[in-house]
Amino acid sequence: MDYLCWCCCSPAWDDADDDNSQLSRTLTAVGDGECGKTSLLVRISRDTFVTQGYRPTDFDTDVVDVFCGDKKIQMVLQDSPGQESYDRLRPLAYGEVDVVLLCFSLDDPTSLVNVEDKWIQEVEHYCPKVPVILVGNKKDLRDSSNNNNSSNNSSSNNSSNNNNSSSNKNYGSTGETVPAGQGQGQGQGRGQGQRFVSSHEGKETAKRIKAKAYVECSAKDGTDCKKLLGAAVRQATMHRPYNSQSMR
Repeated sequence: MDYLCWCCCSPAWDDADDDNSQLSRTLTAVGDGECGKTSLLVRISRDTFVTQGYRPTDFDTDVVDVFCGDKKIQMVLQDSPGQESYDRLRPLAYGEVDVVLLCFSLDDPTSLVNVEDKWIQEVEHYCPKVPVILVGNKKDLRDSSNNNNSSNNSSSNNSSNNNNSSSNKNYGSTGETVPAGQGQGQGQGRGQGQRFVSSHEGKETAKRIKAKAYVECSAKDGTDCKKLLGAAVRQATMHRPYNSQSMR
């Protein structure tokens, strides 16, 4: 199902061309497994959120028609698997790409580290001239955590006034001090003390990898997904302008 999005993206086309012509551009999303690529593309193409359990993605493809002014652009959305077992097959996703969404998860700092350690190197190897947009997924989780921390801090400040006479600490069953976040296995639910990636960290990474833009969004509630699509359309049409349309 095509999802029609009206966005102000100012694509790079030549108005002298036939108004009935249609652009066709390809977007590929890459990044760690479980970083939110599939949910993001489903939100963009179908305006819905994937609720079923996680399954490793193959090379799924969808199409969305985007209208910018009186111009219609057909965006082909390509998903890609992030697991190492697909490393030899994943280059197939780079064959005819016009813009790359390099994704990481805001609730997983390791996925941001991998942006520089693995993904940007792979992208630059297979499609060195293609524009890259760095995407921080799962913004709703960080926003929710910030709201919860604000509430907890307020409650803690109130209760601490009643406990000044004792130097109470957070102890585990052995009587040892338990630092915030300790005791939760890696990859398990994000609990108290879990560090999220900040906007500043994302922006600095985007600068280092020379990304054309940095966008944080949420596939769950749709926050800034249209903004991301608009940025992707703009970069795709600048990469291969309207008057250079060719059959591939």
